[in-house]
Amino acid sequence: RLQGMVNELEENFQNSVVLPRQVYRMLRHQLREAVDLELLFLTSATTRQVPVPLSERRCEDLKWWFEVHEARIQRLIDIYRPLGYPNIQLLLRPGERNFVELVDCLIGKEGFMLAVDYGATFEVLGHSLSGDVGSDGIFIPPVPGELMQGLPNCYSYWPLCAGHVDW
Repeated sequence: RLQGMVNELEENFQNSVVLPRQVYRMLRHQLREAVDLELLFLTSATTRQVPVPLSERRCEDLKWWFEVHEARIQRLIDIYRPLGYPNIQLLLRPGERNFVELVDCLIGKEGFMLAVDYGATFEVLGHSLSGDVGSDGIFIPPVPGELMQGLPNCYSYWPLCAGHVDW
């Protein structure tokens, strides 16, 4: 399975220019000034999600999250490793920890914070992200046709329209 993923990546990246995230972001910000060029770029460029190992620095930054969820992560590994999955994918929003700490500082013991989630468990999110390596688990709600004019089919692969349609 891993070899199949590697072969597919190599095939998809023939005759391609790969932009680091920072360069892509800079380019997208500059293209906002020229709407016609931005649309041309969005319809011509292909955005891909490429799983890569975390750097040592990033692992250190996220150590707290790995420690909090160690047992849950191990359960997912125990499920997917025997099935031949080369990786598991999880959604991590590290800014939430800082937000909760800020709310705690501002409100203290006199109030409370209410956070709303759509209810998927850690394991279900892990499955939805890992079960289909071609999917990142993002559901795209219907978007009015006038907002999609000139754009590729974002419903089949949302990164084609990344940054243009906000869902």
